[in-house]
Amino acid sequence: PAPGGGSVAALAGALGSALAAMVGNLGAKRASRAPDSGRRSRGDTDQRAIELGLLAEKAQAIKEELLGLVDEDTRAFDAVLEAMRLPKSSEAEILARMAAMETATLEAAETPLRSARACLAAMELCLRAVEIGNPSSITDGAAGCIIANAGLEGAILNVRVNLGSLPDASRGSTFLAEAARLEAKARDIIAELRNHAGLKKLAGS
Repeated sequence: PAPGGGSVAALAGALGSALAAMVGNLGAKRASRAPDSGRRSRGDTDQRAIELGLLAEKAQAIKEELLGLVDEDTRAFDAVLEAMRLPKSSEAEILARMAAMETATLEAAETPLRSARACLAAMELCLRAVEIGNPSSITDGAAGCIIANAGLEGAILNVRVNLGSLPDASRGSTFLAEAARLEAKARDIIAELRNHAGLKKLAGS
């Protein structure tokens, strides 16, 4: 039954981050080749090229992290299944199985939480790419942000469903609190993205 939703959520985040890297790389190259103009000084252009280049590097690193989490999420889910298959014929075995299941379940919740963190970082880079990248690439950056947001939402759903199987709900409280914070930040980014003048113009508003 794997890969499941957590792995696909991480993959979505990786795709979003890949778009941020693309916009950053293209923008850095174009900015470095741009002639001087009255609207932007050479120093400003150089600084923009540097920022876009660094943005592309960060986005590439986040993409690689999320691609790794695709497989990590599958392994975490497999560990839960293995714990469920442990014998439970005696009280000792039952206790050992319960402990193994709790450990595996917490790991299965922590892995998509890590994916959600990385997805949020990808969203931030996509938004910045929209703001300072080449105007012809803003839809690429916007698409990356939206896709990474879908990854974040999917990852957090997996955090919640995995924690829901814990006998002691308090064991997952810190995970849930962080998930709520990540969701709130993601909502702010999406709101800012939709308020971007270039995208509003494309939408006819």
